[in-house]
Amino acid sequence: MLLWVAYALLLGIVFLFGACVGSFLGVVADRVPRGQSIVRGRSFCPHCHRELSPRELIPLVSFLWQRRRCRHCGAPIPWRLFFTELAGGLLAVWVLLSQNCTFNSTFWVYLAICFALLAIALTDLASMLIPGGLIAALAVPVLGSLLLPQSPGLPSRLIGLFCVSVPMLLITLAIPGSFGGGDIKLVAVCGFLLGWQRTLLGLFLALLSGGAYGSYLLIKDRRNKSRHFAFGPFLCGGAFLALLYGQDLINWYIGLVTGW
Repeated sequence: MLLWVAYALLLGIVFLFGACVGSFLGVVADRVPRGQSIVRGRSFCPHCHRELSPRELIPLVSFLWQRRRCRHCGAPIPWRLFFTELAGGLLAVWVLLSQNCTFNSTFWVYLAICFALLAIALTDLASMLIPGGLIAALAVPVLGSLLLPQSPGLPSRLIGLFCVSVPMLLITLAIPGSFGGGDIKLVAVCGFLLGWQRTLLGLFLALLSGGAYGSYLLIKDRRNKSRHFAFGPFLCGGAFLALLYGQDLINWYIGLVTGW
């Protein structure tokens, strides 16, 4: 019984930590596209511009306690802020469970990578833009992954760096607007992280989910067939799944095809 209580307490602490980071990433996604500093200036209400007190910044709790409204002007608080904090908490717990609740070097590097992917996805959703600074932030833990055990070899990483990003670049040169420069840089960094096999898997998952979403948009609004949507979140989601479960998914597919 005590073991289960300790286990639940551990997951709760990790969730709270992830929710705090998610709250910060929401600020990043809001300020970076506008060229605002993410380290200077306290959080404020975008309607009345009043600085928020510490009790208004408690992840998830403040949103529910204030009934989704600013305490000062009564303006509604966007739901995306709540779900950003929730996503950060769930992401931290997910990565910990994938490492069998072990706080090893792999956990910390993977967590930093996943938080960077979340920041990129949120920023792309908010602004249809993936800033170079966020790609650079992702590259730091990606380089750190070179020191992890059971990581892809350097040849596989170098192939992964170019095997998808170069075709995406050529397609964009041939058909302007096909992919954004941020998408191409994101795929290149993720390719170096994952190696060529898991990079192809991540791209497949991104195309599958992105294609499904694009089909939904076409069905919903048939008159606007030229509508664009942010593809970065799907690339981030594919990279996340390929990072944590890539080899298992590849082995499952090979066994399915060969009948092993």
